[in-house]
Amino acid sequence: MDSDYLVERDLVGSLVVDCEGYICGRVGSFKVEPDRILMSLYGMEVRKVKVPDEEKLVEKLVSLVSARKKSLAELHAQIRRELGLPSSQRITLKELLRFAKARGIDVPTKMEDREEKVDRGTVDWNLVDKVGESELGRCILLKEPVEAVRRGVEIKEKVPYYGTEHLRGRLVIDASAKIIGSAEKILLRIGAPPGLSIRLERISKIELDDLDALVESLVPSHFKREIDLYKSVAKDLNLKGRFTAEEIKKKYLATWARMKKIEIPKKYEKRREVFKELPIDWSDIKRIGDIIILRKTLEDLMRPPAPAPREEAVEEREEPPETVEEVTEPEEETEEREDWWREYLGT
Repeated sequence: MDSDYLVERDLVGSLVVDCEGYICGRVGSFKVEPDRILMSLYGMEVRKVKVPDEEKLVEKLVSLVSARKKSLAELHAQIRRELGLPSSQRITLKELLRFAKARGIDVPTKMEDREEKVDRGTVDWNLVDKVGESELGRCILLKEPVEAVRRGVEIKEKVPYYGTEHLRGRLVIDASAKIIGSAEKILLRIGAPPGLSIRLERISKIELDDLDALVESLVPSHFKREIDLYKSVAKDLNLKGRFTAEEIKKKYLATWARMKKIEIPKKYEKRREVFKELPIDWSDIKRIGDIIILRKTLEDLMRPPAPAPREEAVEEREEPPETVEEVTEPEEETEEREDWWREYLGT
């Protein structure tokens, strides 16, 4: 396939930014009409949502099921029996809710911030100027100030100066629409316009202990119940005081497994990290909106400045003095010079 062509599914989720640096949304899908192609956009908004309060629900159920011991293990065992679950089944919020519903127990709730998708309308594909991709994600840059106009933002020809508090953390894309990192701080210079420090970022893969997988490998093959595992951990490590099962799992399970020479399963997480801070001139900034758009590509910004041309030294050479050739009279014939005495003697 020609590299000029793009595939719809690869563009889904891409960040869409107008030419003034304002975010329109992300690509959710495409609508193909007879005379045009539209990108359907969505955004993420934080909303207050009512959710079950797991901690209070557990306290409530423990007090009902095991009034004397207040034991979480006893509660889990009771839930498995009443719901007909195997002894190795882990008890999650889903099982707690099923048990509460079966017992006719009211579930405590709390308000929690949740990100939800919201519709952001459509944008004509013909308005796309550039599509850039880096390991930080894909960005679609538009030719027109679509979002700026929608918000009623005043469009300025010159990029105004902003302080560090206003700029820090804003996404930065280069001239090819590639996401390269985020703004860090403003840089001041004497007798010259300010600059901007950019944090160049990349995605790294971090290896972590997979504690959930470790528990699954030990229960029920080595320990009948999960609580039995944690009791063994506390005993072998000589832990003093009161600990919840979750505390022992997070803080001590891996240490105990290494002490027992038990192989710990691994999992990998992708994390965003800063690998370099790059100072740029304010003149390299094209627009500042929700994000910062640069005038140059990252490759051009990273390229060292060309050295100033040196004046070639002109070596003065002395001209050789002019030489004048001596003009000599032609010699007379030898015979004529030698005969003169014969005439004088009359011989």
